[in-house]
Amino acid sequence: MMNSSSVSRTAAGPLARSSRIIALLPLLPRRQFSHCNTTRCSRRARAPITVSASASCPSAAIVFVVGASSTAAPPPPGAARLRPATAAAAAPAAGAAAACAPWSASRTALGTLLHLRTTSTRAPHHAAQTTTVRTMATSPPTEMRFKNPAVFVCDLQEKFRNAIYEFDSIVLSTTKLLNFAKALSIPIHATTQTVSKLGPTVPAVAALLPNPPLDKTKFSMLVPQLAAALAPGSRVALVGIESHICITQTALDLRDAGHVPYVLADAVSSCNRAEVIVALDRLRAEPGIVVTTTESWMYESLGDASHPAFKSLFGVVKGSVADTKRVLEALPPTSKM
Repeated sequence: MMNSSSVSRTAAGPLARSSRIIALLPLLPRRQFSHCNTTRCSRRARAPITVSASASCPSAAIVFVVGASSTAAPPPPGAARLRPATAAAAAPAAGAAAACAPWSASRTALGTLLHLRTTSTRAPHHAAQTTTVRTMATSPPTEMRFKNPAVFVCDLQEKFRNAIYEFDSIVLSTTKLLNFAKALSIPIHATTQTVSKLGPTVPAVAALLPNPPLDKTKFSMLVPQLAAALAPGSRVALVGIESHICITQTALDLRDAGHVPYVLADAVSSCNRAEVIVALDRLRAEPGIVVTTTESWMYESLGDASHPAFKSLFGVVKGSVADTKRVLEALPPTSKM
């Protein structure tokens, strides 16, 4: 029986005590939550364990009530330790009701936490035992890791085919990226450099573009039309040519405009291989600019294998395994000359 003085002591540190109770609950032996033992067992199903409190001070003492029929065996000594005495038979001291108030939130939290249903599996003749824990429902994510992804394709034109180092390799990486972007409806923006002199975009890339490329004379792709089309804080995958000119200037402009440029090292190149390496080394040293690979950006932009679009990503990656290996051998994203 809990008298008025014990009520006051119980209420003195309710939050700390309830926190300790919550922390220790998972450590309690399972047998303490059942009336059944190996020598004496009722074959009836057990009621859920609930949390209640005394009538006189509903928050002063936490009571674990294990439901059972009137003929059920009494609880073992271990379970008795889980039943602190209540203050039901003693009126609380003056002011005890106010002191009990902080227990309300703790009692509610414990009531939600303890939703266990147990039956016994001590012997073959017992009813099957199950333990059900209330868990939060989960569902596949509907948002990507990148909130505003975008793809920039820079000047992959026919006239550059014979001049750019490993031109065909960067076209392969670019088409892989575009297939992924189209499957996930990621915005794609492309440019050409003085199309009247350097020719149109190569057919393999042009076929995957949602809109005709924007022609420009500026080296950076971030011309006013494309700047206006980007959502704030976009994470832009940047591919194309040339690494040390248009790619570098576009990355710098994107960064300065509040975006995060990702220069995909297996999808950029220049006329001279050494220029590629020097440009990538410089960009790695620039704050706010990321140098990575096509496949890395695709996985990072999605962020979760349970996303509905993961099958599309996996299909693109699986369908280009051989090409990816060859491209990475030809265009290693390292700083080795």
